[in-house]
Amino acid sequence: MNLNAFMPVQKRMYHVLSDGNPHKPEELHACLDDLLGPLKNINYHITIMRKYLRTVGQDISHTKLNGKSTYCLVRIVAPSSRE
Repeated sequence: MNLNAFMPVQKRMYHVLSDGNPHKPEELHACLDDLLGPLKNINYHITIMRKYLRTVGQDISHTKLNGKSTYCLVRIVAPSSRE
């Protein structure tokens, strides 16, 4: 995949997520340049990343795992053509 569409922060976040495993928001926050900023600062980058990722058949999933938020890189599967 071409990561040139991403800012350096987003490239780091993508590399964290690229293993396909769920990651805590704190892991993505560690990719930011300003570690003193609030945790919610990752939301901006995830929104931008999702817009590009969806055009190449991927997305970032947000789920709750044992009551904790997690983010995971997922592949979008096209719906079956069977009816």
